[in-house]
Order: sequence, then structure tokens, then C-alpha cells
Amino acid sequence: MKLHFFIASLLMLTSCQDKPAAKEEPVAQEKPSKPQKKEVVSEKKEVKPTSLKETYKSQAESLISKIEGNAAVEEIDKLSQNLTKTGLAMIPALIKLHPECTEYLNAILKVGSTLHTLSLEEIESGYHADGKLPKMSSPTCYHGKDLVVHPATVTAMAKAGLSDRESAKHEIQEVIAHLGEVHLEKK
Repeated sequence: MKLHFFIASLLMLTSCQDKPAAKEEPVAQEKPSKPQKKEVVSEKKEVKPTSLKETYKSQAESLISKIEGNAAVEEIDKLSQNLTKTGLAMIPALIKLHPECTEYLNAILKVGSTLHTLSLEEIESGYHADGKLPKMSSPTCYHGKDLVVHPATVTAMAKAGLSDRESAKHEIQEVIAHLGEVHLEKK
């Protein structure tokens, strides 16, 4: 009888010990996750200009992949429009950092969202070649403008059927080179 009582007590103790350990694990896991979320949010606020530049580069590289992979014209259209929007989002930081570019880059902000609706010839003469833009006072302004003009050109190419994927790819490769010259924060 004593043996049965001892075994029953031992089983109860063993089973009781398992339950608190199981309950403690999720609690221990939940506590660290809350501060991590707060850190991520504050990180995003601190690195916004850099992350915008990284986002732009990632979108541009993805667009090149889709162009090379013969993705549907509609997908190229959508991705290039998104890249144009990201480029437009970078312009205010460039203006703040380079006030000498204000007039030039404001002109791009004004037409940026509708640039892709123009013909390829109008984009080339008016915005690649600066025919419709104010005089540029610094090469920095030029690099910022191209963050919008090149992807808008690819959108216009897609709307026209994207008959020359190699040219579209070249537009985006060129804008990645311009991106390397763009700084959204003081050094």
C-alpha cells in the first residue's frame, strides 16, 4: 500500500511540474517580443531616408528581374509606376538637403505623377534632356530628377507595348547608377 501511495504521489508531482514549465515558456517568449516591436518602429523612424533609398534600389532590381524574365507588360507597368512613386517620395529630402535644387526638383514633383502618360519622345526631350525644366544649378539636382524620369520612361514603354525590353532594362540600370550619387542625409 505504501508503495502504491508513493508511486501515485510521484506521478502527481511529476505531472504538476510539467504544467508550470509549459506555462512559463510562452510567457518567457512573449516578454522579449514586445520590446523588439518597439525597437523596430523606432528604427524605421531613425533610418527613413536610408530605407527609402534601399527600397528604391530593391524595387529597381526587382523591375530589372521582371524585364529580363519576360514578365507581362502589365506587371512591368505596375512596378515602374511604383518605382516612380518611390522616386517622387525622395524628392522632398533632396530639396531640403540641396536648396539650390528647389525650383528644378519642384518642377519634377509637379509633373512626376503624370509623366508616364506622355509619349516617349516628350519624356525624352522635355525631361531627360531638360527641355521643359528650369535651369539646373547643380549636378545633384540631375540625379534626383532621374529617379523619377527613368522609371516613368519604362512605364511609357510598357504602355506602348514594351517592344524593346533591353532599352527598358537599360533605363533602370542607369537610374541605379544615379541612385548611387543621391544622398538623402548630410554626410
